[in-house]
Amino acid sequence: MQLHYRRFTKNLFNYVLLGLVLVEVIIIRINLFSVMGEPWWKVLFKMLLASTVPLSIFIRLYFFMRPPLFSTYEVLPENLVIRYRKSEKRIRWEQVKEVKFSWLSPRFLGGFTLILSTGTKWRFFLALHHSHKILEAVYRQQPALISEARLQKYTAMSHLVDVSWQRLREKLRRWPRWMLKYLAVPAAVSVIYDFYIWRSQGQVPTLEQGMGLFLAAFSVVFLVGFICNSIEEKVVIRQLRLAMAAAAGQMPTRQKQFESKVEGALTIVFFLVLLVLFYLGFSLIY
Repeated sequence: MQLHYRRFTKNLFNYVLLGLVLVEVIIIRINLFSVMGEPWWKVLFKMLLASTVPLSIFIRLYFFMRPPLFSTYEVLPENLVIRYRKSEKRIRWEQVKEVKFSWLSPRFLGGFTLILSTGTKWRFFLALHHSHKILEAVYRQQPALISEARLQKYTAMSHLVDVSWQRLREKLRRWPRWMLKYLAVPAAVSVIYDFYIWRSQGQVPTLEQGMGLFLAAFSVVFLVGFICNSIEEKVVIRQLRLAMAAAAGQMPTRQKQFESKVEGALTIVFFLVLLVLFYLGFSLIY
């Protein structure tokens, strides 16, 4: 069976590379006039120095991330064949001495790592379509490396990762709600704090103080929102995983009503937690 990374992941990779190229062009454009008239070697040195960060990221992504992302993985009874352009590598299942699972969720490209007896590590992300087939092959050859429960859980996550990404895209389409949560709330907190300073101390806060309050409030809102969103995702995916197990491995239908209830409950928790945190912060600071 041949496995490939999902098209969404490849497109995202290409967009990142394009973004880095645009950043490089902007850096060259900004620094071009300041080095005009200087010797070519000095111009080259200054441009390379200014481009260190985007250029190093581009090189790492292109030479280290692109090959595994655009490779073909063929799962055979004896080994795993990895083909990229004209090169071919084989991993024999008996070479695998350890399997490590990522702590990242499916939404954030979690996966697993095969550690070989030679010390070589091969990482596989959930974005690899049917990546659980690799684990199943390892389990057949060396069942002591993976528990059956862990294999079943990962297999279910491999099937449900597309659902997780679909839910993320649906949330991103509701951008006004995100603007309200992550921009309007910190701005309102900053205005309230500034108003209290003006009433209690008789002075108008500086722009630096206002921006500092906004950034601090934004950081708190983002952290609480991330935690609530992660809990929501775990609850929904767990419900789908249980439904999938009850249906003997068949892909279950999404329960939109259940998802709405979970999202509504955690939205209430989100604002309650923020209310408590900002009240405590207000009491301690002022």
